[in-house]
Amino acid sequence: MKFKNKSNNEIIEAKGYVQEFAYSHNSNYEKIEEQGDGGDIKNPLENLTVAQLKEKLIELGIAFEKNAKKPELLALFPDEKIEEQGDDGSGEV
Repeated sequence: MKFKNKSNNEIIEAKGYVQEFAYSHNSNYEKIEEQGDGGDIKNPLENLTVAQLKEKLIELGIAFEKNAKKPELLALFPDEKIEEQGDDGSGEV
């Protein structure tokens, strides 16, 4: 598990339970989320602002309400699994 020092942005990897406990209970450090397989962030769309999400939806031709909040906008994006499916929806290409 990795932690980032809030004052100087130094990243430290905790080696063992004792260090993990110490850093997690120290207000000067914050836990860094682990990346998924292949180094990808689980959902990079979550890092975008509402305005950026709206731009992406417009590019994809997906309609949304003007006053939609971020969780509502994120829900409108198609799942990666859907994009990988063939034309008949069987998942075969």
